[in-house]
Amino acid sequence: MPPTIFNTSDEIDLSAAGFSGEDPYKTLKSLTPCGSVIQRNLLENTSKIVEKNKNCKWKDELRKTVVKELLLLGYDASICKSHWEKSSTYPAGRRHYLHALQS
Repeated sequence: MPPTIFNTSDEIDLSAAGFSGEDPYKTLKSLTPCGSVIQRNLLENTSKIVEKNKNCKWKDELRKTVVKELLLLGYDASICKSHWEKSSTYPAGRRHYLHALQS
């Protein structure tokens, strides 16, 4: 089953949408159908931005570009970073993702 990038508050997690993979545009296109018009529009806008900028050489550059473009479209978007220590049930890890909400 393809990854989903939305939760119940219409947030989008672009790390699940390919920003940690090799081809973000392909991953965005393979996502499960959206549950609301807001989610569909956010996915469509994000897909267009990624397609337009698919020649970005660095993931950080693409993340910044997507956030900038989403802000211009009226979304509240930011780059988030998370890291955690090793526990008895989870290995240590680090994750970068984009958080976007409709303003």
